[in-house]
Amino acid sequence: MKRIALLFAALVVFMALGAQAGTPAQGPTIRYHLDEGQVLVYRAVAEARIKGEGPRGDRRRDDDEVRTESESQVEMAFSHTAGTPHADGSTPITIEILDVKMRQAFDDGHNSRTIEMDAQGAKVYEGKKLVQEGTWGEIQLPGGLDLRVLLDARIEAVVDKTGRIGGFEHPDEMRQLLQSASFLHLLVHQPIFPDGPVVKGGSWKIDRELVFANPLRLRELVHLPGSETYTAVDAVHHLNRNCLKLNIRGDWPKNDLEGGEVKADGSGTAIVDFATGVLFTCTAKSKQRLEGSIHGARAHFEIENTSTVTYMGAKPLYDQYKAQRTPQG
Repeated sequence: MKRIALLFAALVVFMALGAQAGTPAQGPTIRYHLDEGQVLVYRAVAEARIKGEGPRGDRRRDDDEVRTESESQVEMAFSHTAGTPHADGSTPITIEILDVKMRQAFDDGHNSRTIEMDAQGAKVYEGKKLVQEGTWGEIQLPGGLDLRVLLDARIEAVVDKTGRIGGFEHPDEMRQLLQSASFLHLLVHQPIFPDGPVVKGGSWKIDRELVFANPLRLRELVHLPGSETYTAVDAVHHLNRNCLKLNIRGDWPKNDLEGGEVKADGSGTAIVDFATGVLFTCTAKSKQRLEGSIHGARAHFEIENTSTVTYMGAKPLYDQYKAQRTPQG
């Protein structure tokens, strides 16, 4: 009987999504909602690869143009904790990074460097040789990256009824964190819903800024304006909940930036809960193409990003992560 009831519920949602052509939209209206004190714990895995050609001023004249390759991988757990809902239906949330591991590697054909980081500290390799190792506070990394700062941060934000995350309480602090770790966009990877009903096959477009590191300007982040289009694919059953599957297409037109220009696009899928709008899983791919100049010479780069954000659990899991970081004794 339980299985029949679940199938019936899924069928009702599917029929609501499948409003017939020529009739007013009859689908459900999805609104983001969390109860006060509710905790969502997510796991994010992301990878970025950069390939490029450009000048290298400290090389011999016949070796000025070099090919560079770099990559980074990050795996982290983070949480959203809901505060007291506002009168307009928006919800304040506290975002925390509970655990993180990161690897960065760079190779220009002459030198290679790899940095491995976790919650305790970092190791630096030149080629395969370990040249530096230490805990946070002891080791100094290029660019000043310190994962301990990320683990100690509490980011205060607001989610509105459509799922848009913004209203950061300390925007300067958020920008500083972004400056040291461009993967922090994963923390706010929540689909945004339309004002009206969601109908199977229906699409809606939202403005979405793409943020990524600029290889033409060391330690600078590009904030690229553009949009994402969501398409309601189907009703699905996930984690014993009635959910909506979305296709996502990102479009960021060619844009000028200091020292060059950039074009980007992306695609992905997501599964969200009908009842609360909460994201359960999201996969995304994007590609950026940059052309510009370094030291007056032409350079071009191609950046490929892949990421997965998956819901893992609620407050008991959050408490486990917190207990692991609490000194014992």
